[in-house]
Amino acid sequence: ATLQKYPEITFKGIKRPIFDLPVNFEFDSAYDYYYRNEGQKGHLLDLQPTLSLPMRWREFLQLTPQIGIKSTAWNRDDNVDTGQSKQGARELYSVGATATTEIQRIFDVGGKDVDKIRHGIRPELTYVYIPNVSQTDIPDYVAAIPEQNTLTYSLTNTLLAKINEKDGGKSYREFLRFKLAQTYDFKEARRGDVDPPKDSRPFSDVDMELDVNPLQYFSFMARNKYSVNSG
Repeated sequence: ATLQKYPEITFKGIKRPIFDLPVNFEFDSAYDYYYRNEGQKGHLLDLQPTLSLPMRWREFLQLTPQIGIKSTAWNRDDNVDTGQSKQGARELYSVGATATTEIQRIFDVGGKDVDKIRHGIRPELTYVYIPNVSQTDIPDYVAAIPEQNTLTYSLTNTLLAKINEKDGGKSYREFLRFKLAQTYDFKEARRGDVDPPKDSRPFSDVDMELDVNPLQYFSFMARNKYSVNSG
């Protein structure tokens, strides 16, 4: 009864403008076949096109609203009687927007190997909304997509070095990147408004990402989480 996914086929359209319009288009698609001797099995096709509109306010703020549609189709080829059709599809949409800016300062090191170091600080806000869609008829090998109404805020610090090469040329290396991110769930926050009120925990774990790349052939990566609810 163990569910196994055969090698999948994916096809991705990289984000690019539509003709000469300011709107960008991208898509992700995947085909999978899920197999097991006992239980539901069959074909699965996912397609997710996305439209986005990048906008800038002077040189300070970049705002990118976007809308996407996720379409999933399946075709079961098992003999399990669930009382539902073995073929079906699910469509839902998602809307959101990302706002970001960046401040930077360049330090003149004047060293033998490192000429200058650029310190960049990048705050970012991302809002995502996915409506609640009934998914009672999907096969058990199709993952349900939950309702989402979240705001994610993050802060990324980067250090970029301008390096003096032995042949007199210049090269650049981002030798440090440190990111903190957390998500606020509006749906979870509303749990406290019912009667009797329920304990709500709208704040997610704080995600921490650290990438260190001091040398050309050496790098270090760390990922961690901190729970603001349990400590």
